Amino acid sequence: MVPGTVFWITGLSGAGKTTVATCLQSALLGHGIQALLLDGDHLRAAVAEDLGFTPKDRLRAAMRYARVCRLLSEQGATIICPTISMFHACRAWNRTHISQYLEIYLKVPVSELRERDVKGLYLKHASGELEHMVGLADEFEEPQHPDLILSNYGETSIQGAVTAIIELYSLSGFAG
Repeated sequence: MVPGTVFWITGLSGAGKTTVATCLQSALLGHGIQALLLDGDHLRAAVAEDLGFTPKDRLRAAMRYARVCRLLSEQGATIICPTISMFHACRAWNRTHISQYLEIYLKVPVSELRERDVKGLYLKHASGELEHMVGLADEFEEPQHPDLILSNYGETSIQGAVTAIIELYSLSGFAG
């Protein structure tokens, strides 16, 4: 069986991971590719609800997500996984263990993320309600070798981001 591709979309909270992933899923479906969207927030509820938000627990959660993605891709499924995935170790594991892995890093300045604050997390952190905030209190290990870096703010459009990801996929040799 030909393995499916895993699109691992990473970035800080508010970077647009889920929005880009949802639009990417639609674009892939439009190309006749059945793609499963495994959002990090939903995966946490499904396979990591027993874990907290400390760096140690976040790493354990990210590794669970990675293993689920590998399991499904080995069965031919194309997976889109938008997740903070703040650790080099997790992304390195993905590169070693997932044969068709594409890492997309949505890079957005913290100042922009604070303004967006879609989930209110930056405000909660500033008020002391939220102790473990990735990129502020807890280190975000910026991806060292992503396949694509998208500055997802300013003049960058969601459609432009998706087009860049589809182009990367086409050039990767994974598209068949």
